[in-house]
Amino acid sequence: MTYLYTDSSFSEMPWHLDRAKREILNESLANMKPPYEETRTSRRLSEFAHWKASEFRSFALFYFSALEDLLPEKYFKHLLCLVYGMQVNLQEEVLVERVKETDILFRHFVREGEILFGEKYVSFNWHLTTHIPQSTLDWGCSWTNSTFIPEGVNEDVLAMVNGTQNAADQMARNFLLKKELRNESISLMSNYVLPKTVSELLGGLLNINTIDSCIENQVKLRGPSKKTSTSLECEISIRNYFRSNDPTDSINSSLDSSLLKEHLSYERLQLSKKETFATTSYTRSKKRINHCAFMKTEDFFLIENIVSFDCLPTNLL
Repeated sequence: MTYLYTDSSFSEMPWHLDRAKREILNESLANMKPPYEETRTSRRLSEFAHWKASEFRSFALFYFSALEDLLPEKYFKHLLCLVYGMQVNLQEEVLVERVKETDILFRHFVREGEILFGEKYVSFNWHLTTHIPQSTLDWGCSWTNSTFIPEGVNEDVLAMVNGTQNAADQMARNFLLKKELRNESISLMSNYVLPKTVSELLGGLLNINTIDSCIENQVKLRGPSKKTSTSLECEISIRNYFRSNDPTDSINSSLDSSLLKEHLSYERLQLSKKETFATTSYTRSKKRINHCAFMKTEDFFLIENIVSFDCLPTNLL
């Protein structure tokens, strides 16, 4: 679809984006600042031929809004059928009713595409979208199954062959040996405290997830700290937080103002290997924005400050 929108061979078609519109789209893509969880930042349309799968995913799921004022309305609404359908089927949790609703959307996407673009441009891949809802119902949301997984396994299996003779026997023998070695290594790592270098070596060779110092629910503060006087606004925020988490207010009453007089200020914090947050004042990462947070409580906010108090009583930690 991106090819249909941008290739010069469709310059006479109503859906085509002319040079001026492509420049606007390029500017929008250049200004996109995804969080660190997005593996790649967006590239210009001039590099379209070199886009990776993750870039198409981001364009389809997140950056598509840049096309709203560039495409004719009926073509943009047609694109939304695909976008919304994929967003539903890629959720971590989704109601069966929502998945079944996307079945109608995908079918409309294919039928309407034939009318808008012409039958010859509706490829087999378009038709495959109509199977996504049933695939989700059968196997789980789309992110749980991928052709990249068996490709990776194939690479591992091929690496188990050391010569041209009896390749199948070599694969089977080396696979069973690696499986037994992996089980023994997991047992060893679970029952004994191994040196970090040994754990990392076993984890890398046998694809074992090793637990490092950044475990679940543990926060790691990143970057240099700066000692700062606590503002009244910050103190009120801290008191309100503890009050909301302790209805008896016993914790809040133990917070003496002298304890909150100063704090250490940081620009970044890390919750896990892939979850890093920064403050609105963090400017070193020019093409990323990670100061937005969306909680399970459905609270959305911007992170203005990251503070650490070493002087709080032990019962508050």
